[in-house]
Amino acid sequence: MTKLEYATKLAKMGFKVFPLRENDKRPLFKGNAQTQGTTDQNQVRDIWTQHPNANIGIATGDGLTVIDVDTKDSHGVDGENSMLEYQVNNGFINETLEVTTPTGGKHYYYLTDNEYSNKASILPGVDVRGLGGYVVGPGSTINGTLYEAKQLTEPQRANSEVLQLLGACKKRKTSTDPFEALEKGYSETLIPQGSRTDYLIKQCAQLCDGTKTLETMKKMIRVINEDNLEIPLTDKELEAEVFPSLERFKKHEVKKVDPETSIDPSKINLVSVSDIEKEYVEWLVPGYIPKGTITIIGGDGGLGKTSLWCNIASAISNGKPCVLQDDNEVMYPRGEVIYFSGEDDTARVLRDRLEQNGANLDNIKTLQMDDDAFTSISIGGTLIEDIIEARRPMLVIFDPIQQFIKNADMSKRNDMRQTMTSLSKLGTKYGTTFIIVMHTNKRDKIGSFRDKLSDSADLWDIVRSVIALGRNQNNENFITHEKSNYGIRQNAILYHIENGKIIRDSIETERKTYVELMGGKSKADKTDMRSQCKNVYLDLLSREKQTVKKDLEDRLQPMGYSKNMIRQVYKDLIQEERIEATKTSGGKGQGIQTILTLKQPEET
Repeated sequence: MTKLEYATKLAKMGFKVFPLRENDKRPLFKGNAQTQGTTDQNQVRDIWTQHPNANIGIATGDGLTVIDVDTKDSHGVDGENSMLEYQVNNGFINETLEVTTPTGGKHYYYLTDNEYSNKASILPGVDVRGLGGYVVGPGSTINGTLYEAKQLTEPQRANSEVLQLLGACKKRKTSTDPFEALEKGYSETLIPQGSRTDYLIKQCAQLCDGTKTLETMKKMIRVINEDNLEIPLTDKELEAEVFPSLERFKKHEVKKVDPETSIDPSKINLVSVSDIEKEYVEWLVPGYIPKGTITIIGGDGGLGKTSLWCNIASAISNGKPCVLQDDNEVMYPRGEVIYFSGEDDTARVLRDRLEQNGANLDNIKTLQMDDDAFTSISIGGTLIEDIIEARRPMLVIFDPIQQFIKNADMSKRNDMRQTMTSLSKLGTKYGTTFIIVMHTNKRDKIGSFRDKLSDSADLWDIVRSVIALGRNQNNENFITHEKSNYGIRQNAILYHIENGKIIRDSIETERKTYVELMGGKSKADKTDMRSQCKNVYLDLLSREKQTVKKDLEDRLQPMGYSKNMIRQVYKDLIQEERIEATKTSGGKGQGIQTILTLKQPEET
């Protein structure tokens, strides 16, 4: 079978597949496995038709866990022997989908109810790939050797012996079961007479945490009364002896609440940073629009702000690149877009612009201005969250933001901080990305584009990316990337608009700002590219214990850093003794590799 046929079959079986580089284990595109992985066979066909030699990645987690067994010849540790010893002592793992790797190792695919972390050396030479990870799938090749399935069938549910092995990397699961905290205190022996009332009152104390209504707590106590008491109390006894404690405990709770924040200090849950897993930046539009955050598109009237967001919305609706990206640079995830426009009518203007940009109109939703509910749409209001919770859109657009800020004054810091924080929280909670379109003011003397947007500094501060549109003294339209919290700012783009469609003319060779392209002199701090490259270098290295130098350089170059700059930063970090470099054999055909390790600062 071809790689396309393998990938399509795997997707049909329910595996979330995504492309890896040809003859390589690394992803072809930026982003993590969970967001790239898809079971959409049409999308799979699109990807592997464009990249027929791409290897196949399979995202793990979400009920799929893979045990990766290495060989002594390839990794110096005999994972096969480790698995044999484990099974002799603990019982045999059940048969399932088994894939032989090009080095002779094995991948065992299992379905699991719990989620498991990625963990190396759970046994000597045995790793686990779980939530957030991926494996190279069957049909992939390295140096002409196939990842070959013993029999390409669906994975089996893990038996007790497999689950016991995976126990060391079981992820903590946040329970939504309101009884779970109480159940930890239950015993198999039913509560006898004489202790029943005291026992139930203690359960009332646990329930009064400020998250449940009085009626809910009463229902829960009735369940506990029936299930855990040798002789349950009557409803009259509950009302007389137990339920009054719910009111008493709630009064005690009120005394503990901080009057400024309405939060009970005893309920603050401080978490050890070591228990918080790292999360990497995911991009809706790589380099420009980070996923789950807020991006501003701003500019004077008549420059094409609407045309730009229509182009981006169309790209997301059909899984194609937008005007900000090269055609062959990235394969977008396909998703639903919702827009709220207070200026342009959909029937007369926006539908035509979306069609001009090749939108999949079925994937784009809107609320028309003549709908009674339209006047209730407000950033920070409950209606927005209700819509997002019900639809889970990939992208939501407000054009212009000024029309949808109804309960706040844009010139007041506290108002804007509260409003934009509420929108940011929705992005975190639902994974939705927001674009807010802004009119700019008429100021001529400005030091940065920030001066053109708003009198409130909080609006600029809370968004993660700012895209500006302008027209220079040569009457050329341009797009600049004015702010980027998660990566290097992108180069300026020159464009024109044709029949409502925004068309890119060229890319500037420098990361010029709006002020510079307008012929002014920016008073904003210039980006120290070398210093920024050094910070990114260290950040990437800090995410892994060890990294191959070439792999790290391959990740830095697409971010816009030159080879010379990366080499110089490497030399600087070695001289500053912030990293260590070790030469090692890379295996057959790979020659000598340089392994980088981040040096930890000495304690003082």
